[in-house]
Amino acid sequence: MNLNEKKIVKIKVPEADALSSPCTVSTEQLGSAKMQGVFSYDAPYVKKTIGLKAEGAYRSLYDHLFMVGNKTSNALLLTGDSGIGKTHNTMEVFSPLRAGIDYVVIKGHITYHRLYKNFYANNGKYIIVDDADGWINAPISISILKAVLDDKRERYVSYESSQNNEDDFPPWFIFTGQVILITNNARGAFDITAIKDRCHVMDFKLTLAQRIDFIKEIMVPMEYKNTTLEQRKYIAETIEAQAARNGVTFSFRTFTKLTDLYIQNPQNIDSHIFDIFKGNDDDKIFMEIYKKCKTTQERQKEFIAHTGTSPRHFFDVQKRLKPVIELILRTGNTQKVVEAENE
Repeated sequence: MNLNEKKIVKIKVPEADALSSPCTVSTEQLGSAKMQGVFSYDAPYVKKTIGLKAEGAYRSLYDHLFMVGNKTSNALLLTGDSGIGKTHNTMEVFSPLRAGIDYVVIKGHITYHRLYKNFYANNGKYIIVDDADGWINAPISISILKAVLDDKRERYVSYESSQNNEDDFPPWFIFTGQVILITNNARGAFDITAIKDRCHVMDFKLTLAQRIDFIKEIMVPMEYKNTTLEQRKYIAETIEAQAARNGVTFSFRTFTKLTDLYIQNPQNIDSHIFDIFKGNDDDKIFMEIYKKCKTTQERQKEFIAHTGTSPRHFFDVQKRLKPVIELILRTGNTQKVVEAENE
């Protein structure tokens, strides 16, 4: 088949289950999208993240998303911690295409039969599969995903089932779309080795310092319900101080949740913040010792004396709190932490 052919064969899709009809995207439309800067660093939202402390992480994320958007790659497996913007950034990149190049989002639990039907019905589109952690472990689902995520020129997807005959779906088809598969913990959800060799893999990570920077530079300036800029600044600064003080990690959703609580009852916001960032006793002890002692040997000795635990437990806690330590070192929050302790 000539790759420059503009003619796209449409597949008849039954109206059952309100499935969308296949998208018809020609190379001419794709070229137009490129010229308009949809999948490039000229896109308005993308420009906002340039200059942040996490610029390198975002550039890597956008490079992978642009690669799928420009059809340089068939698929992307996007992993990372919950609540740090994997889905949000993906949707920001693809949302301008709603009026032109179609895309669909598959979200929540889905059976493998429904998964096959969705890929068939939306063949040719950009398909974003979000929050796939729970259902993706099924062997048949993995087999279907292996077929659609493959890097081969022609991707044959097959699924033999009596339900296909009932729904008027074929037992196999050639898949021509692009897929982005988003999951919080790929290693815990399914055997990533069955997928990663067939598509690009991006593990999106942000340190606590980078998360604070994003909240301050991107989220705080944005209007949110009936809060003021000063109120949002206060919440962001308090999150920064509490995270460094108590050794508790957080996501971007932490900021919006606390802002909602502030709207509900401003007088009780400090109590809500304390509840979220109270941490556990060993973490608090470690952070106190970290601020007091200068060397790892001194910290280990003090920690064991206070907790009665083993050196191994000390290093386990230190490893878990590494992002918090990085936050203190990178943002110079040691003084802020001390001030918070003295309040």
